Amino acid sequence: MSVEIKNPVERKIAEIEQRWLEASSNTDARLFIWRVPQESDRLIHGFFALQQQSDNEYSTQDLFINFQEPYEIAYQYCHAIEQAFIERYELTDIEGEKWAYSSLTPCYRFTELNVLLESFIAHHGQFFRYLTIVLMPGQISQSNAFITWLGECLVAPVMDRIRFVVTDTTEEKVWQPLIDDHPKFTHLIEINIDEMELMRQILNESPTTDGVDMLRFRQLMVDTFIGLSKGNTSQLGVRAQKAIDIAAKNNWFDQQVVMYSMLAGVYLKNADIPDAVKNYRLAQQAATNIPLEPQQLLLQTQSLFGEAGAWFMGKEYLRASEAYYSAALLAQKLPQPLWVIEGYRVSGFSLLEAKVNERPNEVVDRYYHAFMAGIALPADERMQSTFMFIFQDIMRLVDNSCVEKLVQLAEVYYQRQGEIIASIEERQKSLSYPPSASQIAQYDDELEQQMVKLFYLVLQAREDLIAQADESFKQLISIARFYSHPYWSVHQDIVHPFDEPKEEWLPLTDYTATIGIEDDDVPEAFYALLKHIIIPDKNQGEAA
Repeated sequence: MSVEIKNPVERKIAEIEQRWLEASSNTDARLFIWRVPQESDRLIHGFFALQQQSDNEYSTQDLFINFQEPYEIAYQYCHAIEQAFIERYELTDIEGEKWAYSSLTPCYRFTELNVLLESFIAHHGQFFRYLTIVLMPGQISQSNAFITWLGECLVAPVMDRIRFVVTDTTEEKVWQPLIDDHPKFTHLIEINIDEMELMRQILNESPTTDGVDMLRFRQLMVDTFIGLSKGNTSQLGVRAQKAIDIAAKNNWFDQQVVMYSMLAGVYLKNADIPDAVKNYRLAQQAATNIPLEPQQLLLQTQSLFGEAGAWFMGKEYLRASEAYYSAALLAQKLPQPLWVIEGYRVSGFSLLEAKVNERPNEVVDRYYHAFMAGIALPADERMQSTFMFIFQDIMRLVDNSCVEKLVQLAEVYYQRQGEIIASIEERQKSLSYPPSASQIAQYDDELEQQMVKLFYLVLQAREDLIAQADESFKQLISIARFYSHPYWSVHQDIVHPFDEPKEEWLPLTDYTATIGIEDDDVPEAFYALLKHIIIPDKNQGEAA
């Protein structure tokens, strides 16, 4: 029966449906990999969701089930899939006699999970063609381990009507090793989904009541945005200028700001820093014409941050510093505390990059203002900001080699986690079928013990590194932990393997004691520490 497709999104969904029907006719394939441009997979997931709804024009004859259970280790993942599958079955009203599954559980290996799924198909398979398992783990502990598990699933002896589906991107071909290792059992579905182009099509096909000028302006703005996102700047300057002219004619000052900023982006793509700065400044000027002060200040501040970023990209660090400083001052008026922190911090960082030794007082001033803006925030907001980068910047200045060792230690931690998981997975395969509850519990306990032991070994190794560092470095760590948590470290926190709350972790050395100050005096201590680190002894003048 013919279906009337009304808009570009529906047309693309229909194309996705057709591609699935064509691909799934490959009876050898057991894993189907949808590969789309980065950040363009929403329509694919929308198609999956439509398959789980009855009575829509894009439904296929296949039973799609999405699984978002996290992957930690293979036997736990199989059990989690089994439990989720049965839970959904119990919540779904399916015609016919009740499926008896209790004798087929629990499932700790894919061979067991496969038997369970095949039993379901034998009982209810008259209502669908394939049982299609869409794997979207919310978290994957070790990507190599998950790929190995999925590869073993593909060579299982049965699976006549079980199909797996995963997605990746043209930029990051995550599942390519499975295609290379199992060409017979995998099928790649590449589809061009350009969400920006869909946006343009929707705009062009949508009726407007805002007049010809607004329609033309939106078309030019979308064209410019799409060109920028694709890195194709040819003719974009001309289009952006046409949009600016339309906005100026109609006194759309906020839209002028947007288009000047886009035009600046065009010049940045071409590494034309002076013209990028010129357009960011024109955006700031256009913003001054906006009658509502909050919106005026907001767009001025955003444009000023754009100018600062352009100067920084062009390695004009002194000019970048001044622009970031001015942006921080404007952000204070909004107020936008997260921008205030970043403006002051990057202003100071730009001065450090400029290596201007005669302006150390300004570096201290900028970082101290960023610090004070950060400690004024509630703790949860502070940790979502760039506040902790203040300490990272200064710690690299004090002892960059120690920072690099701390970074490497975090990398070693996650590498050794993978080794523990791989070892236990390999041993678990030797269990007789079906494994007893006590055997599984033994592996669970061993996994937990080894992971927790590794966690604390690495934490202690980190503390040992910090203990050997310069006193200023240790004091920076102390103050950073005072405003975050007692286990904070530069660059990347080491996460507890089982998400145990930090309040329950074993205690570590408290370096705050080396400062010897009361809580209320920490800002003063930080200011003195900044001066000690950044201003040479002979030049310890007053910072602003």
